[in-house]
Amino acid sequence: MVREKNTEPVSGSLAHAEEENIPVIREIRTKKAKVKFKFSMMAKVMALFVLGMLVLFRFAKITEIGYKTNDIIAQRDALTEDNNKLEVRIEKEINLSEIREIAETRLKLKAPNESQIIYINTDTSNRVDYSDDVEEEDEGIINNILRWIKGFLGIIE
Repeated sequence: MVREKNTEPVSGSLAHAEEENIPVIREIRTKKAKVKFKFSMMAKVMALFVLGMLVLFRFAKITEIGYKTNDIIAQRDALTEDNNKLEVRIEKEINLSEIREIAETRLKLKAPNESQIIYINTDTSNRVDYSDDVEEEDEGIINNILRWIKGFLGIIE
């Protein structure tokens, strides 16, 4: 019996070893590996570039917001200064006799009689002080209700 020679490629490590010995296949594989390496390096460089641009963009935004904040603070200071000047001007221009004249002539107001005047005692002994103890009582009530519910349900703290 004569065996025929099998012309199909042999699978496995033997076939791989035979392909490695062929210079054309080896050259194609090295070129593919080089292209793959170059592509991965380009992808990494592009990723680093994008990340760098993102960081740069954020710093530019932070700087822009800082400039806007400084402009707003300068505007606020200018408006505060203008407001103070206007208050001083108003205080200088207040003339009580002029105000009394306007009240009597334009508004037809008259000075009150003695029977229309009520004096209020501003002594501090007749003063009511408020405290924050009410909030603590509310918390106590809530805690009491929660304790009752826990006790009713049989939950032990």
